[in-house]
Amino acid sequence: MLFEGVFWRKYKFFGEYLVSVSKKIKVCPMCGSRDVYVVDGGVMGMVYRCKQCGYEGSFIVEIDEDEYEDFVKNKNKKSVND
Repeated sequence: MLFEGVFWRKYKFFGEYLVSVSKKIKVCPMCGSRDVYVVDGGVMGMVYRCKQCGYEGSFIVEIDEDEYEDFVKNKNKKSVND
C-alpha cells in the first residue's frame, strides 16, 4: 500500500480529500514559545505577539503538536551555534 506506518497517524481521508488529524499549534518564530496571541487582525491578516520574548509580527510558525519538541531542540541548537 502507498500510505503506511507513521503517515496514517497524521493524515486520514475525509471523503476523497486527505486531511491532517494532528492538532496544530502556533509557535513564536523567535523564541519557540507556544504563548502567542492575536493582537490585531483583519482583511490583511493577523498580527501576533509573544508573551515570552515580546515578538510582534504577522509571521508565525504553525506546526503539529507532536513536532513541537523537535522544533524547540533544533531552535536551541541554532541559537547556540550563532
